[in-house]
Amino acid sequence: MPIITKLEAQKNNKDRLSVFVDNEFFCGITLDHAIKYNIVTGKELTEAELALLLSESGENDLYLKALGYILKSPRTEREITIYLYKKDASSETVGKIIERLKTMNYINDEAYAKMFTEQKSGKLGIGAIRSKLTFRGIHMEIIDRSLDEVENQTQDELAQAVAEKYMRNKDRDPKTLQKLYRHLASKGFDFELCSRVVEEQKKDVTEDMMNEYRDKWEELRQAKLEMKKRKKELKDLKKQILESGE
Repeated sequence: MPIITKLEAQKNNKDRLSVFVDNEFFCGITLDHAIKYNIVTGKELTEAELALLLSESGENDLYLKALGYILKSPRTEREITIYLYKKDASSETVGKIIERLKTMNYINDEAYAKMFTEQKSGKLGIGAIRSKLTFRGIHMEIIDRSLDEVENQTQDELAQAVAEKYMRNKDRDPKTLQKLYRHLASKGFDFELCSRVVEEQKKDVTEDMMNEYRDKWEELRQAKLEMKKRKKELKDLKKQILESGE
């Protein structure tokens, strides 16, 4: 029969005990429950008593909450760990629930990274995908494997598609092209690729378009000069009125 081999006060909550069965962490219980069920080192437990302890520990409730959290949207091991700690679970309980979820394949960081990469590879650059997976706690070797599978989808083609979408119905003036560069960089494309794509967009600007931009710029410059002249005239007029009234 299973035997309670150790009882240990939990670091974060001295009113709870960690119960070890056959030298492995089993669950955490309150001191009141330990007294109520006569939980002492060396005691043999039946399967029914083990189930009762697990129920009293609240671990099953936490497990079900974590499961519900996963069912809303796939989660990584790190995300579930943070979620459980926010529920005031002990480190031992967190570890045990994580193992249960991994055994049932409810947590699978490899599958998560592959799914995420496939979904985002048509929207984000490699750098952005890597950054987002790293933030979610995925190990670097897993990220590398998931990214290897989308290398055939060239970043050049994706960056060009993103650029075309961004520039739709926009003028290809210097200010807009600068914004395009920042937009591409925010999607995780590297410096060299961003620069190359922006240069390609510049090539699409015809001489007629350039002349049109120059005309618009000259109109704006003239309008500003006229406004400056008008302000000076008004200022001089105001001065004359004030002086005449003295």
